[in-house]
Amino acid sequence: MVNHTLGMRKRIKIEFYILFICFICLIIRIGYIQLIKGKVLRQMAYDQQSIQRTVSPKRGIIYDSQGKILAVSSTVESVTVNPNNIKKEDKEKVSRALSEIFELDYDKVLSKVSRNSSIEIIVKKIDKEKSNELRRWLIDNNITVGVNIDEDTKRYYPYEDLASHVIGFCGSDNQGLGGIEAKYEEILKGSNRKYRETNRCKRWKYRRYKRKI
Repeated sequence: MVNHTLGMRKRIKIEFYILFICFICLIIRIGYIQLIKGKVLRQMAYDQQSIQRTVSPKRGIIYDSQGKILAVSSTVESVTVNPNNIKKEDKEKVSRALSEIFELDYDKVLSKVSRNSSIEIIVKKIDKEKSNELRRWLIDNNITVGVNIDEDTKRYYPYEDLASHVIGFCGSDNQGLGGIEAKYEEILKGSNRKYRETNRCKRWKYRRYKRKI
């Protein structure tokens, strides 16, 4: 009976030592993650849930000697998606809505929405009537992340082809390709606005310049 009691006490001590060692190892592991790897892990989580995007500024206005506008940029919008942020069960529904609102091929839109990528362009330089239709659909269907509507610009020439060889023109990316548009590109293009977007907020970091010639 005495030997049995001593054996029980010995086993209890061994189990206690094992639990104590496991507890110490757990404390060390938590400390390693919290103090040494914490900063790296927080940054990895932030990068996984956010994306840095760039929005082009409005291009500068070109005037003639009398102050009349020869070239001006108006605000339009572009739509992109973050496929990794769209829920699997919502991908087909989102693709169907995008293809119907913007009159795009459904299979091509679905292909973009289903990719394993951080950002895909759906349509560029659309008017606000169309983008507002998309906004209403997103609200009605409770889609809060994964579909982005960004401000963009489109170049207009009030006098159309008048003096076009002197004024020049812009490409689809708003870059000057001829005439004054190309010669004064650095002045007219302004500076991009950069921001990092998460599921809950947008952190803006930008510089914007307004210049005229």
